[in-house]
Amino acid sequence: MILQMMMQAAQQGMSPQQFFQQNAGNPAVAQIAKIAQGKSREQLMETASNMASQRGTNLDAIARQMGIPYKG
Repeated sequence: MILQMMMQAAQQGMSPQQFFQQNAGNPAVAQIAKIAQGKSREQLMETASNMASQRGTNLDAIARQMGIPYKG
């Protein structure tokens, strides 16, 4: 759900900072913002990959489901 919200915001030209500010009242978004704070792109990708793995999937499968081109 949050990922879909983030993708829609990105498609509308919203920056990640704007997304987090606009949705600061959502506890799930606040948790993601806390996880992402201060991490590099590589660290964020590793975190996302680990989270997907914990749920029995991977980033390639998630990207395919959402129609996003991704080469992991």
